Amino acid sequence: MKQFFKFVLATLVGLFLFWIIAFFVFGGFVATAVSKSLKNDNKVEISANSILRLNLNTPINDRPFTEGDFFNEFLPVNTNGNLGLKPVIEAIEKAKTDDEIRGIYLELDVQPTGFANLGNLVEALRDFKSSGKFIVANSRFITEKAYALASVADEVYLHPEGYFDFKGLSSQRTFVKGALDKLGVEPMIFYAGKFKSATEPLRRTNMSEESKLQTREFLEDIYGNYLEMVAENRNKSVAELRDIADNMKVRQPEDAVSLGLIDGLKYDDEIDAILREKLGFEEDKEIDFISLNDYSEARKINAKGSVTGNNRIAVVYAEGSIVMGDGKGNNDAIAGDQYLDLLKKIRKNDKIKAVVLRVNSPGGSAFASDLIWRELELIKKDKPVVVSMGNYAASGGYYIACNADKIYAEENTITGSIGVFGMMFNMRKLMENKLGITTDGISTGKYSDFPNPMKEWSAEEKAIFQAQIDNIYDDFIGKVAEGRGLNIEQVHEIAQGRVWSGQDAIGIGLVDEIGSIDDAIEYAAGLAEVDDYKLSVYPRVKSEMERIMELFDIETRMEKKIKNNLGELGSTYELLNTLEQARQPQMRMPYDLEIK
Repeated sequence: MKQFFKFVLATLVGLFLFWIIAFFVFGGFVATAVSKSLKNDNKVEISANSILRLNLNTPINDRPFTEGDFFNEFLPVNTNGNLGLKPVIEAIEKAKTDDEIRGIYLELDVQPTGFANLGNLVEALRDFKSSGKFIVANSRFITEKAYALASVADEVYLHPEGYFDFKGLSSQRTFVKGALDKLGVEPMIFYAGKFKSATEPLRRTNMSEESKLQTREFLEDIYGNYLEMVAENRNKSVAELRDIADNMKVRQPEDAVSLGLIDGLKYDDEIDAILREKLGFEEDKEIDFISLNDYSEARKINAKGSVTGNNRIAVVYAEGSIVMGDGKGNNDAIAGDQYLDLLKKIRKNDKIKAVVLRVNSPGGSAFASDLIWRELELIKKDKPVVVSMGNYAASGGYYIACNADKIYAEENTITGSIGVFGMMFNMRKLMENKLGITTDGISTGKYSDFPNPMKEWSAEEKAIFQAQIDNIYDDFIGKVAEGRGLNIEQVHEIAQGRVWSGQDAIGIGLVDEIGSIDDAIEYAAGLAEVDDYKLSVYPRVKSEMERIMELFDIETRMEKKIKNNLGELGSTYELLNTLEQARQPQMRMPYDLEIK
């Protein structure tokens, strides 16, 4: 008993200290927020001969989360305020004609943004360079994606002891069937579509031929576009670049220079000297760098788009996995109930004349996808609905997009994956043989305990579950056929869970046109017959106070910490964590795609 009270006392003391610390940390955040608020009158000033400094080493999300750079003061990396892809591009466009901005300085190492969004950033930087202003890129180690952006620059430099990665793209998968066999866990998997390979890590030890075929095709499409992009930027041929990559000719930093992929090996102080020379500055004159966040604040660039006219066009960002729930505490998901509510509000808002749905999702819950599809169907009766696809718009992501008036995609968008799967785990052998745990019970009917993870399923039970999956698949291809003006047989031929690149999706009728989110907005405005309009962004941009509160969401922070610490196995952990929901039918991409 004495030991018990000791533990209780220790726990209470720990909790007390935690809340004391949390109180002071929270107070510090609030004080800083208030201080920044009081200083709003002190606008960010941009001096003449400034350089826009773009640190693009963090993901550029489709969906903007915050405006401003408040959180950059408390985070170990520059997050660009999570402004979102569109505001970042608008900042680059604004800088092109800004007399105070002489050039752009790109800081690039790792660039985790998807290839579709990467293409948008490359085009924006090319357009900036057409003004005659300079772009200088500098890196300590350059990955394939980072080089796509760096190659636009007039001059690309690497640290003398840096690393240059240029050897082609790959996509690897980790298979856990062997581990499940050793544990005595039997996954019972049901799916519709021979290309629906999301569950292969649980039921195979390698990729199926169908999975290899579709992966090879869209990877080659993406890589081909990538090489064309770099070839144009560096004035080289695609064949020359393929030869360099295929034979891994860049093995030392000096190789990248001799092959003409970069312009030199420089330390940071040498880069400063190069920039001073471009500005015509004396050796000791300080360079005026302005961050993306400060520039956006100074030039009133934000996530809300234009502010002219009384009419509105709703831009709805559907980014992340599709899940059930209200989405509270989860910025990285499309929560069914949350999106159902916001789409209802959009439908009933007479000021909103059209909807642009920006999809960047690998799919997820079939039920949540259907909730969103239905509400978009109701909106479409009164207002145009146009879809813009980002990096991914696959499976459930395609389900919610398929009935739009028009669908735009990027060349490197990953889409399709029209298929369904569901699964359960038979845990009996693990529990009995490894842990010595058994179960027993009484049922009033043959199927009263179905589905039961502690017993072998009968053939009839498996047939029941498979029939549910087949029924949802039939409904899926039916909705696609209706939305895209195709017949069922045509859709089934291109469906079966197969993934397509954006450019291939046009030829098979899944997508209408290659274009950006701005193209989609312009087309939606035309359908709605409005010239002057304001963009209303959904889900709404979060306040700084809401972001502060999210810092105390320990569960979400632990999830991210675990995934980051797992390194290469992080994507496998995330997949297994997501597939825990698969007792409910899922519309997901073949796997958590990570291209390196």
